Amino acid sequence: MPTPRINPTPRRAVLLVHTLPGGASHVDWMIERAAAIPSAPSAEHTLCTYRVVVRVDAPPYVPFIAVPIAEHRRRYLTFEGRITGDGGTVRRLARGQVVNDSPAATIRWHEGTIVRYEFEITPDGHALVHPTRIPENVGG
Repeated sequence: MPTPRINPTPRRAVLLVHTLPGGASHVDWMIERAAAIPSAPSAEHTLCTYRVVVRVDAPPYVPFIAVPIAEHRRRYLTFEGRITGDGGTVRRLARGQVVNDSPAATIRWHEGTIVRYEFEITPDGHALVHPTRIPENVGG
């Protein structure tokens, strides 16, 4: 197995509950990109964002579907509250740091749990994500 590449500057990740004006809600999983991409409308749009239906930071660690949605601004890494323009509200469930991203993304969540996420792209463009909890003494 290849040795994981450790990020010199860990990127951040966040899980937000997004409650819409009508009361429906979903979870947005955001992972900071290593660098802003030139095609983004702004350097601020550097969060790869997925809509998920499970808490990706907590058991059970079973495969789940992550639906890619538009990249979000970095402010969502720390923002909680009402979204302008009738966008509802967001509340943070968890935050963490990407401790390596080769060959799979590994995130150390704020409470200390370390989870490796292997992404498999489905024919419809979604990601089938396979999470594995890593024992704390192993690291990223």
